[in-house]
Amino acid sequence: MNSKAIAAAALIVASLPAAALEDADVYLQARASLVQLVAASSEGRYWLGSGVALPGGAVVTNCHVTHHANGVAPFWDNSGVKAESQRADVLHDLCVIRIPGLSLRPARVASSRDLKVGDKVYAIGFNGGRRLTYDTGEVSDLFNYDGGMVIRTTAAFSQGASGGGLFDAQGRLVGILTFFRVSGETAYFAVPVEWISSVEQVAPSTIHPIDGIAFWAQALERQPPFLHAGALEADRDWEKLFEFATTWAQSDPSDRHAWYTLAKAASETGRHETAKAAVKRAAQYDIAGDDHYVAVTAVVAP
Repeated sequence: MNSKAIAAAALIVASLPAAALEDADVYLQARASLVQLVAASSEGRYWLGSGVALPGGAVVTNCHVTHHANGVAPFWDNSGVKAESQRADVLHDLCVIRIPGLSLRPARVASSRDLKVGDKVYAIGFNGGRRLTYDTGEVSDLFNYDGGMVIRTTAAFSQGASGGGLFDAQGRLVGILTFFRVSGETAYFAVPVEWISSVEQVAPSTIHPIDGIAFWAQALERQPPFLHAGALEADRDWEKLFEFATTWAQSDPSDRHAWYTLAKAASETGRHETAKAAVKRAAQYDIAGDDHYVAVTAVVAP
């Protein structure tokens, strides 16, 4: 094969999408990057969580795991290694800690912005504070917020998995498992990996209790619109949701979630013409190939 043919072949290979892995392969690849963490207070209280090794040697976890801690260490580790410092962004619920002597394989990192609704993902963490496990699911929604896409997924996780990883079908880290909400159907959320880079710019400090409240735990009126709307929908408070969605759509007319929320609330309150108009507006800003809202369109069809 001559050099031109080799170059052409290389170009073709480079343009092909990364091959998806089997479920077990994703888990086997990712587990070398996961660590179970124990955070302890000076009063003897402790909290269990998960962490993911990053390129560069640090470990990322949720700040709500380390929030009240005076010390953080790998759980069930008798070597005496412990965290010497952390960089914290409590609002976005991400803490990056440095644990000298901890040997983990850094996770391969992708981007939350490359995800689409329906993509297969894997939630991997120490569920229930026990052994490392994973659950397979899909991306059920994506919310553009503060420079990344907050990921709603059907891949389930529980307490103890906080700070674990959400991995794509190629085994790359796309989000950090952070919180879930139970309202009939449980909604699981991961924060985007893009937020980690800003946390790494924060000055490091010793491990000590830190102040602040994560965006998802704020009072309802201070939460991002997609969470505020989700809470009203879960309560089936359609009139309040209609009022909120109307203001949301007016203040951010390019947000498809605002228009779809308005469509649903309008339909539930009998404002069918408003609902139909809102669906049409939402379609202008929808993600290519995303038919996730077909059901909403059907609801407002009468």
